[in-house]
Amino acid sequence: MKFDNPIKEILQDAMPALLRLLGLPEAVKFLTVELPRRNRVVPDMVVELASQAILHLESQSRNQANFAWRCLDYYSAIHQIFHPPKIIQVLVYLGSEPLSMADHINDKDLKFRYRVLNLAEVPAEAFLDSPSNLERILAVLCRSADPRETIRQVLSGWKHLPRKQIEELVTRLSVLSQLRKYDTIAREEIERMPVEIDITENAFYKAGEARGEAKGLATALLMVIKKRFGSKAVSGATRKRVLAASSGDP
Repeated sequence: MKFDNPIKEILQDAMPALLRLLGLPEAVKFLTVELPRRNRVVPDMVVELASQAILHLESQSRNQANFAWRCLDYYSAIHQIFHPPKIIQVLVYLGSEPLSMADHINDKDLKFRYRVLNLAEVPAEAFLDSPSNLERILAVLCRSADPRETIRQVLSGWKHLPRKQIEELVTRLSVLSQLRKYDTIAREEIERMPVEIDITENAFYKAGEARGEAKGLATALLMVIKKRFGSKAVSGATRKRVLAASSGDP
């Protein structure tokens, strides 16, 4: 998924706020490594806490079948490498769809459980109250009665920052706002900032524009087909193939 690396970086920088939200001790060292296994296992984040426990954090933006079994694989590999006194596993769910992944395995001879932090259920104030811009940006994914006002509050602390830093934060905001389908709101509010930032140069903005242009061209193509060959030519199957091609789907 194209958002994986930016999201990992955002969560790592916001680690102090996440640990406070989870009621865990502060992080003392990041231990993220590629874990040995017959099949390649790369956890999102492995952190040593002040209590000497190991925190394993995974982020998901969509539901995935059998995710609990994947977490069990991670647990086993982490234990074999670090032999910590305790392993705490947390799934940070970033998706807009209702969470449907189980947080446990309850098999005949196996009981296993991990923690879930569904950001859609966390009030935006949990991050907006932070003095850190790197932490406050996560408020975009949280519960808010007014997403536009939440984005405005996130942006409010940026106007006095150096331009390069603002551009980096804009990229992060673009990633998170797309996960919640707030990208149009985010673009509008960024353009209102009293700082000259060309959002059209943002990589994620460009990707969104490209998808929008492709969809527009696909719709125009369907209209041409209909006009040239009649309504029957634009069957459900034809429409589906054309729109799928515009989105890059196979």
